[in-house]
Amino acid sequence: MMDEKPQQWRDLTVRISGIADKLGMPIDAGIRETVIALNALGFTTRQSCESHLDHGTGAPWVDVISTSTKIYEDRQVPYDRRLVIQSLSSGIYRLESQGAELLETAPREIGQPKLQEYQEEIQAFTRFLEEIYFSEDASTSSSWQAFS
Repeated sequence: MMDEKPQQWRDLTVRISGIADKLGMPIDAGIRETVIALNALGFTTRQSCESHLDHGTGAPWVDVISTSTKIYEDRQVPYDRRLVIQSLSSGIYRLESQGAELLETAPREIGQPKLQEYQEEIQAFTRFLEEIYFSEDASTSSSWQAFS
């Protein structure tokens, strides 16, 4: 497996280097290696920028697609029940239903059934992740790209 990693990195480098935006611009050279590294570790990236002083934001960035969104490609659930990843503080994130904060002030007769729905949703997501993990392709980190 370790012998395959350099070749997988080279293959990913070729693939990522061939990506262009709708204007035909390639991934910025100053962020390309970061995009390659994230994808090699199984994170699916969507957009990136090395940053520029004359336009855009003032720091390099990469948009990473959350695994939690893949489950909703074939599943319809109410908006408040959908799982999202929230940033809590520097480097700490929480996976929870979008309606979680509303439960803090909801009357018990509303909160109790919603809590049960949210618990069912996290269990459905757990089963979804288990299916990915135990699939025949989950033995390599690059297989996670299809599900991220």
